[in-house]
Amino acid sequence: CRRTDVCFRFGGDEFVILMPLTSREEALQLTRSIHRTLAAETFHLGKNLELRIGASAGIATYPGDGSSAHAVLRAADKRMCSVKANGRGRVEA
Repeated sequence: CRRTDVCFRFGGDEFVILMPLTSREEALQLTRSIHRTLAAETFHLGKNLELRIGASAGIATYPGDGSSAHAVLRAADKRMCSVKANGRGRVEA
């Protein structure tokens, strides 16, 4: 993430990245880059124990997807659920 971004755990295994002053296209490019980097990473958790992580991501923007924080989060969550329902491991905007 960039220095201007705010990242936090939203619940369970869901995370949010707020990208201020970022267009939908820029957010899509950045999220795809984060997604590729995460998928390529191997986490070494101990002797002979390695973990690879996959992710599904949904992107929503203000004000196009909603006029409140709740509406934008709902739109992003809906897109993420769509990714999960249709094969997982992608980014949808």
